[in-house]
Amino acid sequence: MSELLMVVEAAYDVRGGTELAPRISAPEGKRGAIHVRLERPDGSTLEARAELVLAHVSGPRPPFAIVRVLGLGAADVPAGTRVVALEP
Repeated sequence: MSELLMVVEAAYDVRGGTELAPRISAPEGKRGAIHVRLERPDGSTLEARAELVLAHVSGPRPPFAIVRVLGLGAADVPAGTRVVALEP
């Protein structure tokens, strides 16, 4: 089973990988390392490891997460890429 996490608007190189925008609502039951499929706008796909970096927020808003793809650069994850979480 798979779940669409996001459609990438922007990607930023960070140490160890690439952080993706926009941030997303923290998915139930998913924390830390996950396996994802990147479905790029040109039709190519790539499987990768990623982590959900959870923000600690107070107040009535739900927590949010930033998706960080490990071992890839921003050029590997162009805008329009669909990020799909795969079951382990």
